[in-house]
Amino acid sequence: MSESFDDVRTDFCRFLNDQAGVFIFARIGLGMAQVRFHQMLASADPDKHILVGDGAPSDDYTVGYQRWRIGDVDQNLSDDGMIVTSLGRQWIVSIYAHWEHEYRKRFAVSQNVSIDEFKVPIFGDLRLIRNDIVHNRGIASDSMQRCEVLRWFSSGDSIRLTSEHLREFMAHLDLTFKR
Repeated sequence: MSESFDDVRTDFCRFLNDQAGVFIFARIGLGMAQVRFHQMLASADPDKHILVGDGAPSDDYTVGYQRWRIGDVDQNLSDDGMIVTSLGRQWIVSIYAHWEHEYRKRFAVSQNVSIDEFKVPIFGDLRLIRNDIVHNRGIASDSMQRCEVLRWFSSGDSIRLTSEHLREFMAHLDLTFKR
């Protein structure tokens, strides 16, 4: 016996709820890290580097695998910095992958239609945005003109998911809550 449409929707809504939380809590954590690093590095030479890795800096077994100029740390951790940009892009790619490779098929089966017949415009838009992230280095192309619901980017824009975008996405799917 196949799943009902409502069962698939319940599971999909739970998934989207959790993934929205991951994005928001990551942003909160980055804000906290930005404050902490700003305080720690305020008097440091901005041209020196901060090394990030596994373990304490004083431990012999610590391995560093990432470094930034100290002068770039604050901007990289900011709301419009490269980390939030990367997280948002990963969120879009991940949500679309789960939609396309799991949930869309389950919805189609629950409705007894082919996967090609089961289309939801907001996910068609997400596909276009995802394609520009993956194939156009995160820069919006002219394909953004074909978006029907998510009119977030114009050709040439850097694709960066904001809290407002997430709110609009979740609201469109009736997944926002009031107190």
